Amino acid sequence: MRRDRGSGAVIAAVIGAVITGIATIVAAVIAVSNGGGGSTGDGTTGGGTTGGGSASAKIFLSRDSAPAGETLTVSGEGFGAGETVEIRVHISVVASPQADEAGRFVSVTITVPELPVGWDATVSAIGQDTLRAATRQLRVGG
Repeated sequence: MRRDRGSGAVIAAVIGAVITGIATIVAAVIAVSNGGGGSTGDGTTGGGTTGGGSASAKIFLSRDSAPAGETLTVSGEGFGAGETVEIRVHISVVASPQADEAGRFVSVTITVPELPVGWDATVSAIGQDTLRAATRQLRVGG
């Protein structure tokens, strides 16, 4: 059986898209189950507190696209004071900053992992204590 040379890349892109979708759904389910409110309409996913109140976590990227191997910065707000926030691009953990007293982290440098060019990867940030979560899309390649 003979395969086209590009079929492996297509299969990898499809599998990657499915995994990204699952990661986004998991982050949203965690946020909603903790009292948050799902999508805010601006590309972030709202999170909640475990103590009855609610807060919305948000992340901000220094740019919306970047090639694999390049760096960009991520900032966030609405996380728990002093908690560790795990930042992922697709399924790769790329940073774990600690939020300040106001629940923010500023200009954390991350490197875009090797992913298919043209792919919309999910950048997610999940507070490890409150489970507040936020996501943004990042176009790989450019």
